[in-house]
Amino acid sequence: MVESTTSTSKDDIPSLMTAAHQNGYGEAFDVLTLAYEVPVPRQLSSNQILVRVYAASINPIDWKLLN
Repeated sequence: MVESTTSTSKDDIPSLMTAAHQNGYGEAFDVLTLAYEVPVPRQLSSNQILVRVYAASINPIDWKLLN
């Protein structure tokens, strides 16, 4: 299996992203907020990277911990 890596210049990084925030414990519809226009972090330290995520899932135990 061959692994692929891609580097991106700062000009290719969008200025806004979509983010999900958990604001406490309880039913998912009550504590999860979806924000569509959150600024993408621009100031990263020398030991940080920015990762583009196309899709993500929720681990079943994390889903249960919402309550």
